[in-house]
Amino acid sequence: SAGSYIGGQDSVKIRFRFDGEYYFWCIDDIQIAPTPENRLVFTDWNQAPAQDIIYGPSATGSSKMGHMTLKQSRGISFDANALNNGSSAQNNVKLEVKIFDGGSLVQTVSSATKSVLNVGDTATFNDLNTYATAWTPSANGNYDIVYYLKSDSVSAPSDTFAILVTDSIMSLDFGSADNRIGASSSANWGDGSQMCQRHDLVDNELLFGAKVYLSTQTVAGGILELAVYDSSAFGGNTSGWDANKLVAYGQKVIDGQDVSQGFVRFDLSNPSTGSAVLLEVSKGAYFYNVTMYDNQGANPLYLLNDKTFGKAGGTGYMYLAGAGNWYSGYTYPSRTFNNILIRGIHCPASNAAACMTLGLDEESVNAITFSPNPASDYVSIDFGFSVGNYDISIMDLTGRVLKSEKVRAAADVKLNISDLNVGMYLLRIQKGKHVKTSKLSVL
Repeated sequence: SAGSYIGGQDSVKIRFRFDGEYYFWCIDDIQIAPTPENRLVFTDWNQAPAQDIIYGPSATGSSKMGHMTLKQSRGISFDANALNNGSSAQNNVKLEVKIFDGGSLVQTVSSATKSVLNVGDTATFNDLNTYATAWTPSANGNYDIVYYLKSDSVSAPSDTFAILVTDSIMSLDFGSADNRIGASSSANWGDGSQMCQRHDLVDNELLFGAKVYLSTQTVAGGILELAVYDSSAFGGNTSGWDANKLVAYGQKVIDGQDVSQGFVRFDLSNPSTGSAVLLEVSKGAYFYNVTMYDNQGANPLYLLNDKTFGKAGGTGYMYLAGAGNWYSGYTYPSRTFNNILIRGIHCPASNAAACMTLGLDEESVNAITFSPNPASDYVSIDFGFSVGNYDISIMDLTGRVLKSEKVRAAADVKLNISDLNVGMYLLRIQKGKHVKTSKLSVL
């Protein structure tokens, strides 16, 4: 697309700029190529992201739940902005979104069609959206979502992201730890700084506990508090929280094990009776608020943050103790505040017995992914934030175990399958009573 700016000129310079603090990068193998005739790319437009996701029950303003219980599933729609940076006009441009579960296509939703998109023009989310046809998860699953820009001449897919639906997990994150944010030696980010996320409800829920995920840069010795309030408790910029609307509370001095395993676990059930906290749909939503004490910078305390999607307005705030104010967030190239990883552990209030036996580790088993699929030489297993030892088995479709080994959770565990015949198999990942089984195609 640079041809219209620098075509036919000499002494052209290209500048690459990196704006960050704690990542490093390099550039190699630069190539200047002619503009393709047919090309569509996702693009930001007028402060709208390249791709976005919208949750019900209303069309806008609802929290974007990357993890949700099946009882709390609600209509989900999608939108995007498409730039024609090829050299030819594109005809019949549309957004198509495919939803997969375990590699199987569950549903395809599409936008209306824009008849012509001229070179250099952008089709915005006002044109490319699926608002008229929402998708609602109807079963537990680890759903992979892919956006496609399509015209008569080209198809351009997005990266894949996941929505996790189980009986027990609610969170705004989509399973991606993109950066860290929290209390440190900064003048503003000091003792008493806070961050919160709003979890919306469409039915009553029982809350048993929560996990707050930590960056490896956290130093043991700090204190983390978790308080759960009904949605009307937030008083705004300087008022903070109405203590009369507190429904659950926990406090933890962070120790070495917390940092090693990557999260702090809070048990929010009644210590005397073991009963859970009733979250009522009549309240609409609940805020999960964390307060951080880093001992005046001696024990930095950083939480993991997911930048997959920007949060909906009113679904998350941050309090800078040094400034004495609440903010809706801030944007900085490497430290954008979107959705910190606070995961509530729930059960449907109407059928709590169905998941009373679920451990707080079920989420980690369900979130484990592997690729490629189909595969020929090996599969790479990504355990995400999981910790500990897992039993890995490959079985034929009759259930006969062909390969098995015990592995320790890591971001990239390779499993050799080069000795398997071409065909369909089952890959089983197990930790204690928690099991995840997926189909694996070997080429």
